[in-house]
Amino acid sequence: MNYVLDALGENALPVIKAWQLNERHYGVLQGLNKAETAAQYGEEQVLAWRRGFVIYRHY
Repeated sequence: MNYVLDALGENALPVIKAWQLNERHYGVLQGLNKAETAAQYGEEQVLAWRRGFVIYRHY
């Protein structure tokens, strides 16, 4: 980010870092493939997660 700001001559702007802006993070599902996830949580639940926007896993 600093390289871009320098190139634009805007290096005085503050850069705020936050992990929430990273790529999607899937929590406990991180690193599991579809087959492993289905074996652990069930095919129906996996389909609901993949097709829904607001379906969350309750911990």
